[in-house]
Amino acid sequence: MSPTTTRVSLSALTCPGCECRMCISEAARCIESLDGVVHVRLDRRNQAFVVRHDPDLIDVSSIRSCVSSTGLQMS
Repeated sequence: MSPTTTRVSLSALTCPGCECRMCISEAARCIESLDGVVHVRLDRRNQAFVVRHDPDLIDVSSIRSCVSSTGLQMS
């Protein structure tokens, strides 16, 4: 049996105006709940969520939709 390898991509999703801690926490929880997401953090300096994810399981547009569903605006 051959070992399986998981591809991991790093995506920065700009979220201008990410200032409300409760909104940021809600969006981060939403992202973390998605299958294929390995890690998420907020880069406050660049106002972006930095997401490590398996592109075979989740694409960037699905992550963006998740954040938008919490009320935060993506650019």
